[in-house]
Amino acid sequence: EARLRAEGASADDLTRLRQRRFGVEAAARLAVLDGRRASWERRVDAYRVERARRLAGTDEADRAAILDAVRTAHFPDPAERRRVAVLDRGGRRGAAD
Repeated sequence: EARLRAEGASADDLTRLRQRRFGVEAAARLAVLDGRRASWERRVDAYRVERARRLAGTDEADRAAILDAVRTAHFPDPAERRRVAVLDRGGRRGAAD
C-alpha cells in the first residue's frame, strides 16, 4: 500500500488491492480506519496552527494555560488531550486507531 500511495494510487486502487488481499469486509473496515486517521491528522494540524498563533509572543507564565485552553477547544476528549500533550513533547504523530 505504501508503494501504491507513493506512486499516486487512487482510493479505488487501494480498495481493490485490499479487497483482493483481505476481502470486502476487511477492506471496508480499513477504509473507515483511513478516514479516522485522516480526520485525526486534520484536527492535529488545525490545533498546531492555533497553538502557534496563540503562543506567539507569550511568556512562560501564560503558556500552560493557553496550551490547556487550545487543547480543550480542539480535543474535548481527555484521552485525546493526553495524546496531543505527548505529541507536543515530541512524540509520534499518534494517528487514531
